[in-house]
Amino acid sequence: MSVVPRRLRQQVSARAQGICEYCHNQEELLLVTFEADHIIPQVCGGKTTLVNLALACPLCNAAKYTQWTGYDEDTQSVVPLFNPRQQVWEEHFEWSDDFSEIIGKTPVGRATIKALDMNRPRVRLMRLRWRELQLHPPRV
Repeated sequence: MSVVPRRLRQQVSARAQGICEYCHNQEELLLVTFEADHIIPQVCGGKTTLVNLALACPLCNAAKYTQWTGYDEDTQSVVPLFNPRQQVWEEHFEWSDDFSEIIGKTPVGRATIKALDMNRPRVRLMRLRWRELQLHPPRV
């Protein structure tokens, strides 16, 4: 596993404006450093290049690990996980009415939510609190 060079990591962060490209958590609200995630994992042949990197919160990055496909229960099929370089977030995901939960609109969205555990209870609670403070959802 190669380390993402500092300059490249800075480019990934700037492009994403400090927002996790999977779950849309905001780096400034989580108070942890987000990571440059290999969209196609290195163990699957993914390169350490700007086009294969996405800004990911530690929760999404740890859950994704070496996955790049997931299972969509609705269609009972294995599909690629969401690729922020090739796909638009709003085409695959939407917020619940109270903005605490991410809802998958497509097989890719549903499989990504499940694989990355994007709606774990503590995250949903954080989103509700951020919403009360008018800090969520992020303006992207």
